[in-house]
Amino acid sequence: MRKIITKDNFKPEKGQTFKLPSKTIKGESYTIQELIEKHTAGIRLPIDRQPIYMDDASHEDIDLEKAYTLDNVDKAEIKASAKQMQITLEQSIKDVQKEKKRQDLSESKTTDHDDTDKRSADTKEQSVD
Repeated sequence: MRKIITKDNFKPEKGQTFKLPSKTIKGESYTIQELIEKHTAGIRLPIDRQPIYMDDASHEDIDLEKAYTLDNVDKAEIKASAKQMQITLEQSIKDVQKEKKRQDLSESKTTDHDDTDKRSADTKEQSVD
């Protein structure tokens, strides 16, 4: 059997207590008309949010302002995309490191060959003397 709750038998549960100081400013409540007037007049409101600027933003990028309101499917797609990008970048780093090692080895072999040629030339000169 269901119990019907009315204003007479409603018992509120313990709510949340906030310990951080409030960010609201007393006397700073505006109507929509006042907000529009201040905006068109170029008057900045004391809002604590900082805009997010991206140098290489495109229309396909994630809107970071709305990231908290994404559903689970969108979050999973973004996570998979980020994971794939991480794997690709890590592979690119490994490839660059391997190429650098090859170059270093080939330079050291060239240097070793030059040293060996000099030594054999020095040995020939000493034997001729």
